[in-house]
Amino acid sequence: MSYSIVNSVGNYAVVKIEKTETASGIVSSHGNVGMCVACSMDSDLNNKKVMFNGRKKYEKYGDFMFVPYSDIFCVVN
Repeated sequence: MSYSIVNSVGNYAVVKIEKTETASGIVSSHGNVGMCVACSMDSDLNNKKVMFNGRKKYEKYGDFMFVPYSDIFCVVN
């Protein structure tokens, strides 16, 4: 069963993990950078790339992570 992420709840941000592919086809992710698709605490973060604490483990659903708002460090380019 597959669900669509609609909104975040409480102090969580929903972050889609950013993946890159090398010329040789190797796919990797930056463990602490992704696109914020929903943040109920700060809607200015929605649809922006954010950097968050990469030393903690977060709940995941597919390519999405549920990151506490307090663990988000900044918006990046």
